[in-house]
Amino acid sequence: CGKDGASCPTLELRDLVSQVYSKNLPQRRPFPWFDLTAVQLKETPFSQHLSVSPALQDHLTYRYCDSFGISLTKEQQPAVSTGSA
Repeated sequence: CGKDGASCPTLELRDLVSQVYSKNLPQRRPFPWFDLTAVQLKETPFSQHLSVSPALQDHLTYRYCDSFGISLTKEQQPAVSTGSA
């Protein structure tokens, strides 16, 4: 991912919530917040997408560490991924 953002994976609404929920979501309503811990504890569209997308896993690892000033060793750094699965 890095600084350019061009290689960052994209997320679509269907990657985050069920089709039923997304169909009933009003166009102007802001997207609801969700708890990443809860996502890990149950099967959701986001957890399914995350489990099959190394690019998204790498992107989130990079962003998390960057946000908290965590320096990863070369071995710990996410692989360079292009696009999402």
